Amino acid sequence: MGKKNQKEIFFLINKWLNFLKLGDLIIFSSFPFLGYAISYKKIWPLSLLCSSFLLSLGINIDNRVEGYNKNPIDISVNGSPLLIKNYLLNSFKIARFILYLSSLSISLIFAPKAFFWVFLSLAIAILYNNNKIFLQIKPFLDLIFHILGAWAFTVAGGSWHKLSNLTPHIFGIAFGFWLAGGYLNHILADKEKDEKIGKKTFAHLFEEKKIRIGTIIFFLLGDILIFFIFFGKNNKISFFVLAIIFITILISLKIKNPKSFKISYRIIYSLLTILILLNFIFPPLKYLK
Repeated sequence: MGKKNQKEIFFLINKWLNFLKLGDLIIFSSFPFLGYAISYKKIWPLSLLCSSFLLSLGINIDNRVEGYNKNPIDISVNGSPLLIKNYLLNSFKIARFILYLSSLSISLIFAPKAFFWVFLSLAIAILYNNNKIFLQIKPFLDLIFHILGAWAFTVAGGSWHKLSNLTPHIFGIAFGFWLAGGYLNHILADKEKDEKIGKKTFAHLFEEKKIRIGTIIFFLLGDILIFFIFFGKNNKISFFVLAIIFITILISLKIKNPKSFKISYRIIYSLLTILILLNFIFPPLKYLK
């Protein structure tokens, strides 16, 4: 295989990985997994895995399609617009609804108590992805949608077998704060691109310093909630959260580039998320006590 062909293949792979945003797909799917682990303290059933993945994939595709419809510049590879042929774009539009219906059908059949929360998660995501309604208050709503979306999707996992108690709701709000912090950092990184496509976000309404402060505040709000959930029950995780609070503040002061900060906080909060999962799924593990 020649170098030219290798470059073309690499470009195509990069192109569609960029379109699907695998990082976001993993984050979205993780909320119901966490909600289930918190409520039932065991490995997830296949029905939850399928429903969560299908819904998350549909939401991701919907986000990319709606962004592309607004302006192809919204989806780019190495600064160049990602051009999608009409037949392929129409296929994606159909695929998202098939994915939605599949996810909803699975939850209705295997977890009717969770159906409302899965449907609510979908409704919130569709409202967020829509670029034609609530334009005057869209920046504020987008921030709220991130908090509500994480909360609803987490509770969906916590309600898979029975109506959830208060714990998944508290965790869901904490995860929502984390997601909102990530969103504020994201719009700061995309400020110039959003401006080119005529998209108004908080990054255009407030100074960069205020957005950075807002980012840290939302991360810390989530951290504080997690800390108090575990305080007195699992002090090692509580102290780990305290360490993360310190590290988050430190890297926010040291790293000014939003894209570099994104890599840092995703690594940190991925580790904390894994620790939370291990605590609930494998509570006898001595090193977590």
